[in-house]
Amino acid sequence: MRNTILKCTVSAGLLILSSCNDSFLNIRHDVSIQNPSTLMDYQALLDGAGKMNLGSPGVLGHLGSDDFIVSNDNAWISYGTISAYQQRAYVWDDMIFDTDDVDLDWNSAYSRIMTANMVLDGLDKMPVAERDSKEGRTVASAAKFYRALTYFQLAQIYCPYYEKDASDGQGLGLPLRKEADVTIPSTRSSLKETYAFMLSDLQDCIGNLPAEASSKFRPDEQALYALMARVFLQIKDYPNAYEYADRALAMGVELLDFNTVDAGKVYPFPMDYGTTNGEVLFFSSSFMVTMLNRARMQVSPELLALYGEGDLRKEVFYTQGTAGNLYFRGSYYGELPFFVGLGAAELYLVKAECLARDREYSQALELLDELRRYRFKEEEFIELAMPNGDVLRYVLDERRREMAFKGLRWSDLRRLNTESQWTKQIVRTIGAENYILEPNSNKYTWPIPQNVIDMTGMAQNPR
Repeated sequence: MRNTILKCTVSAGLLILSSCNDSFLNIRHDVSIQNPSTLMDYQALLDGAGKMNLGSPGVLGHLGSDDFIVSNDNAWISYGTISAYQQRAYVWDDMIFDTDDVDLDWNSAYSRIMTANMVLDGLDKMPVAERDSKEGRTVASAAKFYRALTYFQLAQIYCPYYEKDASDGQGLGLPLRKEADVTIPSTRSSLKETYAFMLSDLQDCIGNLPAEASSKFRPDEQALYALMARVFLQIKDYPNAYEYADRALAMGVELLDFNTVDAGKVYPFPMDYGTTNGEVLFFSSSFMVTMLNRARMQVSPELLALYGEGDLRKEVFYTQGTAGNLYFRGSYYGELPFFVGLGAAELYLVKAECLARDREYSQALELLDELRRYRFKEEEFIELAMPNGDVLRYVLDERRREMAFKGLRWSDLRRLNTESQWTKQIVRTIGAENYILEPNSNKYTWPIPQNVIDMTGMAQNPR
């Protein structure tokens, strides 16, 4: 059954990988199998949801985006040094992390990539018949899925924006760790190489993942297509984004009727890792940090104003916090950590945007109405009607309403700022001082942790 939550019963062990070259990761590689050698062992490594699904990179994107503000100056002042990096990220400071600060995004990502590489390296050493079996190809493809997803998430934080056919691709990309050998020096690839590698991994997965995974912690064919649609949309390859969103939708999706959601609960969605939520195609969540908790966050008034009469998302997603603030509580995690996985609603929005950009306006609106029927009070739902020139704007506003705090707003700002009609200046005010993030600023690319730069000598991102 797809909704079964995997419980790994393999005996636990500890494997610490270390070398002078591995220090660039600034992590310890804790692996659940001491000496993996079988397909079951390698699958068990990937089933370590605490590493492979929870704590996904994206904290800096959440902190830098325009979907929230700090509730008041007193909340800002009371943070203390333990959360100083969050304050610096909130105002897009030149320096984010002190030497002793832990960069959750970087560390968790490269730990996950190391596990995926261990699996792939191990599979390469297995007998050909076993490695090339259906089960072997499934395990290898799952490892490549995790690796590609993680590199994509990292690229949204530590790389400049990359657009297919419009960027030369020679900007600084990521250190691409393609194998588990920690003695290989780490250098930054180009942007083009970074995206080519992740897309190659995803292409390799086609035809090798199950049609339906046994758990939402595991990728399957539909989740693969959803991720490919996300990546292609981000690089403005709209034909491919449409194709893969369409493929995923054609496999059948379930939308959750918000008329049936109990908004009276503290957290309206169950904390079961998407098991009972048919919209969840692949479960993943980000870290939770102090600035985004129920006592600190104030949802942006601009975002709240986008929800119209009868839109149930406003009451389901948001509620009053402990300091009189309005905070986001609508994560499909069922608690404070933000769900950043893959879901059915995103597919509707990707396909609708591609249709609108291709001037298929009526089809785009029909698709949006399919989604909106599940988001509005039944008696207040009205089908969309508007001039063609307003359709794309409505699609983008609907994307912001639906995908709020799902880990995509920072990426959307980067993508849309390259189009003059969608550029946006973000202003944050602390006391009497304003902090401004200009469209296409270097500050849309976060600095790599300084201790990584010091250890490896790789180039730092300009601020």
